[in-house]
Amino acid sequence: MPIGIYKRTDEHRKHHSESSASRRPEIALKISVALKGRKKSPEHIRKILESRKNFRHTDKSKNKIGEKTRNKTYEQIYGEERADVERLKRGYVRSIEHRKKMSLSHKGQPSKLRGIKLSDEHKKKLSLSRIHYMQNNPAKFSNTKPELIMKGLLDSLNVEYVHQKWIEHTALVDFYIPSKTLIIEVDGCYWHCCQHCGFENRSNKREKDTEKTQKLESLGYKVLRFWEHDLQHMKLIHLP
Repeated sequence: MPIGIYKRTDEHRKHHSESSASRRPEIALKISVALKGRKKSPEHIRKILESRKNFRHTDKSKNKIGEKTRNKTYEQIYGEERADVERLKRGYVRSIEHRKKMSLSHKGQPSKLRGIKLSDEHKKKLSLSRIHYMQNNPAKFSNTKPELIMKGLLDSLNVEYVHQKWIEHTALVDFYIPSKTLIIEVDGCYWHCCQHCGFENRSNKREKDTEKTQKLESLGYKVLRFWEHDLQHMKLIHLP
């Protein structure tokens, strides 16, 4: 029969799918046993990575994956034998040595997101996700050296303030003084790319700080920003 002319009926396709599905676990087991203990060559690994480069699941594929795993336990998804292993993977903490090796291996590599334009909806989801993470992990974003200096200055003036305050679900600020409707931001010279100290403006950080200040001012707050190098010699500040 000529290739490309014969068309399977819906019944035929359904039967073929069901018969294939019934054989999949057995076939997968045979392949797994045959490959057990076999190490991939560097060339093989390179080819696998190359084939997966820029791979993205379609929305249809994501929905299928979600439907199969949603509201299911590890045992239901992976089986009794693999459940504990997968749980350990989720809570696995990499050692400092492991992190160092990963950092070196990625050094100089271009970002996988470079050149990819994110939709406004995607950006909003990322922003909300970041806000949620920062709200639940405040200790990771506080008590930097400049903040500790500013804390000492404010305490010496007996000023009542809130450290690490979320302002109207818009921005996390270093210090908020309610009596003055005043926000104080202390910027580390390295992380905020201080031009005076000769740091390069990475990822438009200076512009982002300016945009944050303007947004807070548009909400009716007064904003003061101090550089880390200014705080080193500061003994007293006068609040507006």
